[in-house]
Amino acid sequence: MVRPERPSHKLEILSANVRGLRTNIGDLTHNCVLRYRADVVVVTETWLNIEVEPTFGKMHVYTQWTRMDHPERAGGGVAVCYKEGVQAQHLDVVPSPHMEVLFFRVVLADRPAILLCAMYRPPRQGPASLQYLTGALDDLMLEHRCRHVLVVGDLNHHLEQHAYESLQTVQGLTDNRRHVPHRDYTTKPTDQPWCGYRCRLAAEAKYSAWLRYKRNPTQRNKDLHRAACRRMVVSSKWTMKK
Repeated sequence: MVRPERPSHKLEILSANVRGLRTNIGDLTHNCVLRYRADVVVVTETWLNIEVEPTFGKMHVYTQWTRMDHPERAGGGVAVCYKEGVQAQHLDVVPSPHMEVLFFRVVLADRPAILLCAMYRPPRQGPASLQYLTGALDDLMLEHRCRHVLVVGDLNHHLEQHAYESLQTVQGLTDNRRHVPHRDYTTKPTDQPWCGYRCRLAAEAKYSAWLRYKRNPTQRNKDLHRAACRRMVVSSKWTMKK
């Protein structure tokens, strides 16, 4: 019996497209999960089916895999496991047909709950699954009392860039990249003399928040827009003093 641990203040998530969990479980376990001490493990393209027993691939001190196998063809599939003691709950969410997605509610110590969405979108599926997330995440967060959302997995988003950008804009999501983020800054003729890079970022964030609220007028998006407006005021005052 494992004594329940107190919720952690941080969450280490490992995401991998394994292209066959049965043939790659050893490499995943020793070279990825144990090396990086992941709290939550998300794998896509598991290529499993109902003939594979539920206990397959269970790792020491981790839960069994919660799986969504593809019922109609070989390939695809998504699975999630997490350390024993992590405060996570699998949510019984019925997604749109043909979606390969699992939802979890994860609680960290002294912090609001997180809605974790683990998903695989096949390259030829089209934008339907991304559009589903765009419209459903707010309702799911409200229903399950979550303050934040994480979308993890392989979305093949480069093939449906418009739907992916819409998801980011409406839900206020940010890509988690391995490289250090950078961006070019070019002044515009319409810029005020005191308007610099910091002020431009605040203005763009305010505009994005307004777009999210206009497209999806929820209380959460309203609060995000108000917060962006306050940051814009602070940034403007700061730049005018320089």
